[in-house]
Amino acid sequence: MGSHAIFASLILCLFHSALAQTVILPCGILYNRDEPSLLLNGFVKCYDQPYSHATTSTELVACTGTNVVYVGAKSNSSTTTIALGAFGLSSKVYTVTSSTTTANSDAGGAYWYNYPAYGFGFSGVSTVNIYDCDYRQ
Repeated sequence: MGSHAIFASLILCLFHSALAQTVILPCGILYNRDEPSLLLNGFVKCYDQPYSHATTSTELVACTGTNVVYVGAKSNSSTTTIALGAFGLSSKVYTVTSSTTTANSDAGGAYWYNYPAYGFGFSGVSTVNIYDCDYRQ
């Protein structure tokens, strides 16, 4: 129950990188990542909305066109610390998920889901529950 309250106040942020060179990125779900360090390493913030905002597929398209994205959540709009996030290949992150219970795997150590009108995000495991809100018990 407590984890749902925390997520209700998060800000969803997406960053994308147009870097042409090969970049070695951390794997898995990352905690307390510094937003300015992403920007200094060539990532560009392309989306920043409160969790209460109903993100649409059209808004996610603004963050496509690059090889790598970073999706994260902040506790409020003024903080520069991203509480949790994950890097992913654009080809995996934006792939529409055909199941409400199984996320797509990614070589980056996170599982991604994009089920239009229900949920978009990542998980540390492939089993997810995507309904009116996305959650993992």
